[in-house]
Amino acid sequence: MTGLRLIVETPRGGEAGHRFLISRNDTVESEVALAAAAASQNAVGRSYISVSRQVTQRLPNGAVREGAERMILGGVDVGALQPEQIEQVKSELTKLLPSLDSLIESMNWSSGNRSTVIVCEELRDWVASELFGDLPLSELTVASSSTKSGPPIRSPTKWLLIATLALACVGMLWLFSGRRVSRTESGKTQKQPLLLTNEARVRELASEWQCTPEEVIRSLKRAGNWDRRREADGLSLKTGLEDGEILAMLNKVAASNGSDRYCVSPSIEGAVAFRGFVGDRPLRSAEEIRRLRRWLFSTWMQYADLRQAAKKARDALNQEGARDVFSRMLVSVADAETEVGLGDSFQDPATPLLDRQDLMIFRLLEDIRQGLSMGGFTWDSAEGSIDVVTTDSLTKFVTDLRVHLAGMRDAIKKSRAILTDTVRENKGSGIADAVFDAYKSLERFLEELSKNPNR
Repeated sequence: MTGLRLIVETPRGGEAGHRFLISRNDTVESEVALAAAAASQNAVGRSYISVSRQVTQRLPNGAVREGAERMILGGVDVGALQPEQIEQVKSELTKLLPSLDSLIESMNWSSGNRSTVIVCEELRDWVASELFGDLPLSELTVASSSTKSGPPIRSPTKWLLIATLALACVGMLWLFSGRRVSRTESGKTQKQPLLLTNEARVRELASEWQCTPEEVIRSLKRAGNWDRRREADGLSLKTGLEDGEILAMLNKVAASNGSDRYCVSPSIEGAVAFRGFVGDRPLRSAEEIRRLRRWLFSTWMQYADLRQAAKKARDALNQEGARDVFSRMLVSVADAETEVGLGDSFQDPATPLLDRQDLMIFRLLEDIRQGLSMGGFTWDSAEGSIDVVTTDSLTKFVTDLRVHLAGMRDAIKKSRAILTDTVRENKGSGIADAVFDAYKSLERFLEELSKNPNR
């Protein structure tokens, strides 16, 4: 049996139980059974690649149990593929598995034809699509010296309802309408190969993320293992492609969709609040995610300057400005115990791939928000109204800060003038200048925090 073919083994064959769906009517029934048996033991063989999932099997007696449903792509010269190419094929097959639900539901399992193997036109469409057009071919062979080949299986079209078949075809057109294409200078579309080397995949990400391949490599390293982030700076494209952690992250990005592609770092997998913060924003593109990361980083830089300025003026602020809300805030910044490693090897992000740096900065900003809320801090808007800060998320806090920023500036300016004069009179010009600088740093920090990273 030469040429690509799809075989589906499902336990959801109605009263018949286990059944096989195949894409070609020249497939021998005994070979189908052997291929399924081999795939149940090894997902990848010499001439096939398979994926499986657990589904609910409903038996005629009303019993319900879990069973394995398997999709096998046969006729592939697996020995001619690189490991990462095999993983790409498995990823594409896995994406097809949910489409089996509607296909299996459309089957007329109660028909009088009790054949174990059924030719399915939908599977023929799937295997003929551009998704698998670049695979090296081989004869589908599963060794068994005792097995004799039987006659080809004929297509039992009466097993398919005409209306549901038409609906399934429409669904398949939708499913494959998003496949990747590229345009030539003449405007014609060309098929883009499914199988990419790791280097090609990195270069593809670099083009999508508008950065260099080396920046992709280093970002994957930082996201994959934060403790080894310093090694990332010295990595080239060649040395990075030899790093197992980088290749693992590359596969995770490829296997994810939407904004989840940028949240694959082990550092943030369990960070529910942070992932919720990312999800609070209408982030649809790589550039929008990168702007969010750069906003976090620039806010951190302003905070680092604020903390240094607050420490220089800390004693004077504590002694002379105990009743001033901004003075108390500056003292709390000076005294704060930051997370271990905060700021260590931080970098202006070049890619949208989120990592522990983003999580640490988020936690810092959350601490500031919660501290203000618990301390009864108030918004002082330009109209003179005062509202206690009770926002329960950083996203809402930043939005409110943006609305009240003008009033905040006025309030900071008034407090700064009063406290600076007091400190100059009691402690001299040098300390007064430090207090003034601390207030200016606070103003710059709040301005940076209030910016909209999506613009």
